[in-house]
Amino acid sequence: MRTVSSLIAAAAAFAVLLTSPLLAEPAVAATEEGPVTWSVRPGDENGEDGRSWVEWEAEPGEVLSEHMVVTNHSRRDVEFRLTSADGYFTETGRFNMLAGDQVSVAAGTWIDLPESVVVPAGASEAVPFTVTVPDDAGPGDHPAGVAASIRSAGDGTLGVESRVGFRVMTRVTGDLVAQLSVAATGAYAGMANPFEAGSVDIAYEVSNTGNTRLRAQPEISLSGPFGIAARTITGEQIGEIAPGETRRGVVRVPSVWPLFTYDVTLHAQPEAVSDDLDFDEAAPATAQATFLAMPWSQLATLGVGALLLTWTVWRRRHEKQKTERLIEQARAEALAGASAGPPQSAASAQPAATPPPSRRAARTSAGLALIGLLAAGQLLQAPVAQAADGDSRSGVDLNVEITPEPTPEPPVTPPATPPAPEPEPTHGVDCVSAPAPAAAQLHDDNRGALRSSTLLSVPQGGTITAPVGRDYVGELLCGWLFSSPTSLGSDTVTADGSVTFTVPIDAPTGMHRLVITDTSGTILAWTEATVTPASAPSPAPSLPLTGGQIAWGVALGAVALIVLGGMLTATRRRTV
Repeated sequence: MRTVSSLIAAAAAFAVLLTSPLLAEPAVAATEEGPVTWSVRPGDENGEDGRSWVEWEAEPGEVLSEHMVVTNHSRRDVEFRLTSADGYFTETGRFNMLAGDQVSVAAGTWIDLPESVVVPAGASEAVPFTVTVPDDAGPGDHPAGVAASIRSAGDGTLGVESRVGFRVMTRVTGDLVAQLSVAATGAYAGMANPFEAGSVDIAYEVSNTGNTRLRAQPEISLSGPFGIAARTITGEQIGEIAPGETRRGVVRVPSVWPLFTYDVTLHAQPEAVSDDLDFDEAAPATAQATFLAMPWSQLATLGVGALLLTWTVWRRRHEKQKTERLIEQARAEALAGASAGPPQSAASAQPAATPPPSRRAARTSAGLALIGLLAAGQLLQAPVAQAADGDSRSGVDLNVEITPEPTPEPPVTPPATPPAPEPEPTHGVDCVSAPAPAAAQLHDDNRGALRSSTLLSVPQGGTITAPVGRDYVGELLCGWLFSSPTSLGSDTVTADGSVTFTVPIDAPTGMHRLVITDTSGTILAWTEATVTPASAPSPAPSLPLTGGQIAWGVALGAVALIVLGGMLTATRRRTV
């Protein structure tokens, strides 16, 4: 039990060290004397000044004097340990600083501050610290952070260090270089059913090879040989990436037919993170890759058809040769009989030269059966429904109904009795004044009831009905469409626990994220969705096959039927 407790404490310490520098609200840690609550903000000698972090521009050799205000919200005096470290941005775009057991080698070493501070109960202490830029510091952005921490007593010799702090971002003057490098690979996953399309997984990475913080919106183009079946997908937006950092992502493209090879192109344009910079002339980063998409199941089907056709031709030739031998035998017997006695009538010799009609009927039935099986293989695919793949990260599957924009109905005379009033929302007033969520706030922990790995599709102007749970029945919820947050309006949760939003007709096509919040801005659920052009409506997620999706399957089946029918007809004519 002591070992298990130690492992749990170590895991908790690791999680705190990763996330605590990003906390804006007071943090809580348990100690032997009781819980401790504290917060850390930038400020001056008089206290907090309203800033969330420190960001300044400096010349090499310049020194900055700042204060970190440590506030003790507990009921007893607490001694806090003060540290500084190199900073970085996580995969979700949140700022963090190196853990206590990692050595800083960059801007974290530029900060000088006291080792600790004692803060009385309910009081604040403004602790001065300095940032000294080295004379040989290169131009660009240099992230670092400061934090106040306490160590909680653990099991045996293991303890948990909890820390809270803020970023200290220094931009050294000089030439700023906005530069990205990208890479992409693709892999095709086919289906055993030759009349069903497969999918493509595209893995990509974007690296900041310049010297300043950037943001970017990766765009991925996928096309078959000679540009066939071309499409464009928008990757996850990169809100902020520091120099030397890399972001990775994976995009799944459904309903892809195997065309032997596919080309994937990744494009990312460097963009400034603040309005005071302009990187419009920065060169975009582009990478291209080619991967195989072999139609193994389709080739196997054609191979089986070719074998059956070859066997049929051989059988016909064999029967023809056998018939010719019988005719020659009958002629020889007739000549021998004519020389030995009365001639035999032609009618008596004819049955031996004619193949049994039952065999010809069997061969004809076998050919018709083969054609019928190939046609049935296509016709039986349309009504087949396939369950969405479960998310490997959880056991919850998404069940979202996407319907096209309804055709306007003619006005109907209202009933004599007024309709029942709509249920009053329990949170907020409306979604007009609701704060828009940020991309950095979206992570696996708040996917909610929309957690899924299925890629959703909805046409421009279409509607999305999403389940959020019966706990929200009667509440007014807000919908948002990312990358750039676009409001989808509001809707009241129905009795079955679902809400419906309409995608704007001018919404950009490509990959987005559907985010559902309450009127206070709290994220309740989110998932990925693809917006398709209004002129080409996409299928509902619960139906994997539509007329557009089986186009290639129908084409392959039609070619096989035409070839088989032509060869059978030609062979029959030669035989006759």
